Parts: sequence; C-alpha cells; structure tokens
Amino acid sequence: APTAVGTPAVVTVDIANPQPQSVTVNSIAVSGAGFQLSGAPLPGSNISAGGDVRFTVQFTSQQNGSASGSLNINAGNQNLNFSLSAQVVVPTSNVVVTYIDANGNAVVLAQGSTITFPTTALGTPAVVTVDMANRGAQSAIVNTVAVSGTGFQLSGVPLPGSVLAAGSDLRFTVQFTPTQIGSASGSLNVNAGSQNLSFPLSAQTAGPAFTYQLQIGKTTAALLPGQT
Repeated sequence: APTAVGTPAVVTVDIANPQPQSVTVNSIAVSGAGFQLSGAPLPGSNISAGGDVRFTVQFTSQQNGSASGSLNINAGNQNLNFSLSAQVVVPTSNVVVTYIDANGNAVVLAQGSTITFPTTALGTPAVVTVDMANRGAQSAIVNTVAVSGTGFQLSGVPLPGSVLAAGSDLRFTVQFTPTQIGSASGSLNVNAGSQNLSFPLSAQTAGPAFTYQLQIGKTTAALLPGQT
C-alpha cells in the first residue's frame, strides 16, 4: 500500500527450512534508499531442520514518488534475490463539513450543498451548528471561514491560521436574524488546507401580514400603502 512521507512501512519476511538437515545463513542484505533490515539472523547462523527465522524489512522515505531496491538472501547453497518496490505519497488533509439540521440530525455537506435554517419568526434569531472535521492524514490550516447575506453572522469560528489537526474537529455557529418577512439567502465559505468549500444558506421568515380596506358608504376597496 502507498506509504506517507516520513512514515515507516514494514513487511515481515520468513525463511523456512523444510530440509532434514540444518542450513547456514551466509548473508541477508538489502539495497535501495530508504530500505533497512531489522532482526535479520547474523552471518553463520543456522536454521534447524524444519525450522524457520523471521525478520523485517522497513521502508522510510522523505520524498514523494516511487522507490525500488532489492533483498538478497544467501543460505545453504541458495542465493535468492527479490525486488523491493514502494510508493510514497504526501499526506493530505481532508476537511469534511457537517451541520445539525432542525431535527437534530448531522448532515454531511458536499461542495455546494445548501444549509437550510428552520422557519424563523420575525426578529427572532435562528442558529445552526456547523462541524468542520479533518479526516485526512495531515493537519489543515484554517485560512478563512466567512458568511455573506443580510441577517447572517458567525460565532465561535477559528481565527485565520488556526491548525485543524488530523482526526480532530471544531464547531461554530451560523446565526440568522430576519428583519423582514419572506425568504433570505447567503453563503458560507470555508477555506482550509487546499480546499475551498462554499455552501448556500437558505432561510424563511414567518410573521404577521396585514391587508387594509377602505369603506366609503357601501363601497369597499383595497387600501394600498401610500394611497390617499
């Protein structure tokens, strides 16, 4: 499997002797940058009849890309060569954003998914909790967390430059306070690590809606704002 830069990968090698007599281990060696032996039997060691010995080959690299080497085992009258191959990858962060909906469910947000606020009474704030988790193998720098749109504001967001460690998460809230009846929209933008995520915000405001009529004698007509 691919190995992260600076993280050791280890394989175990077993040398078995199925012969009725012991076998002498003459040499065990590896070549190739980043490859090394651990626990290998010393030259001149014996593997008893029906016995076996185990050791490990470890690979550690500080650079991205592929690597190759070889393992040589000389035991008894056999000289065996095996190719070693490794793939090194740079670990990355993977920021996953979820929010708690009106029913208390955690909703995972794909890029462009909408965060919907519960229907809100005029002048009453509605709040949703947003969770930002790093599911990658490397820390992510939180560059910006911002909202746009009338009535929307953030609370408890991390400061620019904050570190979101691998496997950790943080929470903040987005609050919507309506000033007029009807629908409202905005957006939440999260820039962390190498990801730039944007989520539309959608809210609906409920409140009283009055209509007016003017009655003159037996005649009734709608009275509109600004009408004389």
